[in-house]
Amino acid sequence: MYKAFLIKYAEIGVKGKNRDLFEEALVRQIKYALKRCEGEFRVRRTRGRIYIDVLSDDYDYEETIDNLKTVCGVSAICPMVQLEDEGFDKLCESAVSYMDEHYPDKNITFKVNARRARKNYPVESMEINASVGEKILQAFPEIRVDVHNPDVMLYIEVREHIYIYSIEIPGPGGMPVGTNGKAMLLALNLYGATGDPYYLTAGRRFYDWMDAYLHDPELDIVWNSWLTQPEARLDKAVYSYNTGLLLQGAVALYGYTGDRVYLDNARRLAEGARKFYLPETPDGAAANRDLPWFYLVLLRGYQALYDLDGDPKYVDIFIRWMDWARRNARDAAGLFYNDWSGKKDESATPKWLLDEACIPEYFVRAALIRREVVPAALPR
Repeated sequence: MYKAFLIKYAEIGVKGKNRDLFEEALVRQIKYALKRCEGEFRVRRTRGRIYIDVLSDDYDYEETIDNLKTVCGVSAICPMVQLEDEGFDKLCESAVSYMDEHYPDKNITFKVNARRARKNYPVESMEINASVGEKILQAFPEIRVDVHNPDVMLYIEVREHIYIYSIEIPGPGGMPVGTNGKAMLLALNLYGATGDPYYLTAGRRFYDWMDAYLHDPELDIVWNSWLTQPEARLDKAVYSYNTGLLLQGAVALYGYTGDRVYLDNARRLAEGARKFYLPETPDGAAANRDLPWFYLVLLRGYQALYDLDGDPKYVDIFIRWMDWARRNARDAAGLFYNDWSGKKDESATPKWLLDEACIPEYFVRAALIRREVVPAALPR
């Protein structure tokens, strides 16, 4: 019974330090998937790797694999044999046993690929490769070495434990749920800062996927995500920040490429979001279709479009709502209600930190739009 899994991912992290954002999102999705499984698990990141430790004495292996195969962002699941460090001879013996158990037909080729992450281990990676390979050849004379295109790649990782694995079960790949919009803007902002075309290509890929699979062409809003359980389907939850993210991406891509397709799409998204999220009210009160900090992401998209074409009709709605909420939806301490319409008395209700933390950005953006401050004062 396998007691550990290595999770491999192919598309995470554009480059460098940005990887952390996506690894953290992937870990969250893995933990969520494992909640559906019988047994106790621990998910951990270490040195660019994601591991799952099985803490239960008994668990359902097939159920665990089936649930992990639904996690977007996972390119492969590798069941691993976990060993205590009982010396190098024991490692070699375990590797021979692994090959015997997993490959009854010995008419195969193989290669050993060792990774010594624990640098105080007395045997270096190249020596592990050679010595383990030699022991396997001695035990099974019909097995052959092929260092270029082996039938079996036998991986050995030396960390706090020793792990042996050779099986890779394909996952869905792609990006973790909930990261495409953020990844798109991160990539496009990095392109703007560096001029590296890698980032522009990455940003366009994220944009194209969202536009193709999440953008509703009739309503011109962006749905939440694709779900994989219990069957593949579009998650038609509506949050204004999804449309705001794609709107920002469309404006940025028009600015970088000059392709009017992006500008036209930005304008459609802006109008679709206005109709869906920003309804007119008889008394001019702010509507309450979404959370204030979700609306803020939509305002960022509207401001980006306003900076491009100078049409204030969308940003003016938000400024009117902010003024309304400032007058009608605050408690005695000056904290804003979750419901900006003010129609629900929240004067004695505990306030959510996120509802208050977004307020300064709202007013700074309003000041920028009204030209009360220098635009460079607000980092994008």
